[in-house]
Amino acid sequence: MDLLPEGFKEQVDPQKLADPATHDTVMAEPYADRLVLCLAGPTGAGKTRTACALAARYFIERSAEFTFITWSEFVSQSTENARDSSESRLVARLADTPVLIIDDLGSGRATPVTGSVLTALIKRRIGEGRVTILTSQYSMTDALAGIAKKQDAAAIPRRIHEKGAVYVFERRREGRAP
Repeated sequence: MDLLPEGFKEQVDPQKLADPATHDTVMAEPYADRLVLCLAGPTGAGKTRTACALAARYFIERSAEFTFITWSEFVSQSTENARDSSESRLVARLADTPVLIIDDLGSGRATPVTGSVLTALIKRRIGEGRVTILTSQYSMTDALAGIAKKQDAAAIPRRIHEKGAVYVFERRREGRAP
């Protein structure tokens, strides 16, 4: 079964990434040691490739299936589900996968419903011991501040600090050898 999104099917060569050291640090994460992994940094730094490579490693080593969803898909689905009062269906579907990647968090406009769905999803996944990988071009504090309700915007980072880790990718400087 092919679980990687289009464009991420080839083997990742860390030396071709903008920040191979951070990639290697993230790839060393034991399965479920940290329940939320936040990969932040500029566009093109290798966050999504690293997230997919880590999820693929978990799948190979632990048979831990994973789901990949972009932030724009998440916003769209949470908004659609809110219209028919089935907000919990999206949370249930995404909460049950052993590893969830939400790519490009905060990159698009979110609604209050989106924030509450994300908050419920992260709380449930942490409570059930499931791994969530978030990528964002923004700091996690900035990304969450624009999404979650005020009280949740503080609670989610606190839970991430307790149960997860934040990795900041740097963009390779021009002229620096790979």
